[in-house]
Amino acid sequence: MAEPLYCRRFNPCALVALLLVLVCSGCAYRSYQPAPLTVSEDVARFESRDPHAPALRELMQRNGIAVEQWPLRSWNVEQLSWLAVFQNTEIAAASARLEAARVAGAAASVPLNPNLRVTPEWHRARPDGARPWGLALDLDVPVLRQAKRAIAIEQAAMVVRQAELDRALLGLQVRASVRDRYLAWVTAGDELALTQRETDLAGELVKLIEKRLSLGYASALDLANANVRQSAAQRQRSLAQLAQQDALTQLALVLAMPVDRVQELRIASARPSLLTELNLDDARLLRERALTNRLDVERGLLQYEQAELALRLEIARQYPDLSWRPGLRWDPRDAVFAFGVALALPILNRNEAAIDQAQARRSAIAAEFSALQTRLLGEVETAADRLRNRRADTTRSAQWLIDLEQRNQRIARRFEAGGADRLEWVLAKLDSISAERAAMAAQSSYWAQMLAFERTLASPVVKF
Repeated sequence: MAEPLYCRRFNPCALVALLLVLVCSGCAYRSYQPAPLTVSEDVARFESRDPHAPALRELMQRNGIAVEQWPLRSWNVEQLSWLAVFQNTEIAAASARLEAARVAGAAASVPLNPNLRVTPEWHRARPDGARPWGLALDLDVPVLRQAKRAIAIEQAAMVVRQAELDRALLGLQVRASVRDRYLAWVTAGDELALTQRETDLAGELVKLIEKRLSLGYASALDLANANVRQSAAQRQRSLAQLAQQDALTQLALVLAMPVDRVQELRIASARPSLLTELNLDDARLLRERALTNRLDVERGLLQYEQAELALRLEIARQYPDLSWRPGLRWDPRDAVFAFGVALALPILNRNEAAIDQAQARRSAIAAEFSALQTRLLGEVETAADRLRNRRADTTRSAQWLIDLEQRNQRIARRFEAGGADRLEWVLAKLDSISAERAAMAAQSSYWAQMLAFERTLASPVVKF
């Protein structure tokens, strides 16, 4: 028997082939590109760090660091801090996470693909000898509510902002580490110079005592005490050399460079300059700055906004999404077109559990943010009190040093006039070493506390 006319006009195999062609030609498929990790490349990269890379100069200029000549002839602490930021692998990893967050954010606005279901059908009996098979084609086109899509896009943007804040916080931590370890290196250098002077004076004291002993004006006990003092000074100088080398090693560690490469840099030995002039008596201003100029506060606010969005999304999920489901069902006798919708019926639950969880999460983050503010207020109070104490100790040590210098000047004038011998002058200089060491320690402690206090007040913006 001849096939019906509509069977020759409508060929389901041709329709399926056409759909497959449209699916395959509608997008370009990507192929897998392997990217294996090798330890040798990381070692070579570490050993070949270039502190004069043009990209480093661009980073400094973006952050307002004046670079008159390149390569730099000498490095100050601010330039070293940007060198550490530029070469820090943790910041590089944070940049990679930021890029991944941006890619994920772009994917939030991508439309959803429809689903196609192809179902062959077999009929056990057909009248008039018709073919016993048929074909069903069903499309499932998801229709996402605009409110949910907008929330998802906003959430993706917040994830990107959180990744930016995480990278900025890492940059601040690296810069703070550089300043602290640079200060330790400068202090160790000052101590080494001081111990060298003490060793020289102790050696001169031994020679003077030996000369007096030969003339009968000193005892063997005096010479023994002088030798002990010289040995102690030499030991102190050895410890100062080790401390300076250790400080340089620690500085090289935060710069992510080999120690021998850091030794090739001409590092200026000067104490870090303060970022701001601070009034320690204005407690209210200090508290306001601690709660408004820090990145961790901004990050806490962002986490709360993310919790707000999550709650809004769960509330929006009370209302089910629709799926538009057009379909075609064909057999040799007829072709049936169907149009329908599908949605989840909110009968058994209306997303109450997820909404309660989101509300509890928002309350927890609000409590954490309140705790963060309280902790920061306590930190700024403690840091200000410590700084006042360090400042007073520095003033007392400086005054003690001034008094000893005035005494030494009087002894020097007496020595020049013949009223004092060289032994008295050397002993006076040795006594002043202790005052200089105390003043230097007080000043270093004051500067370290000042840097720590500034970190409790503000987080400078880092432009990567």
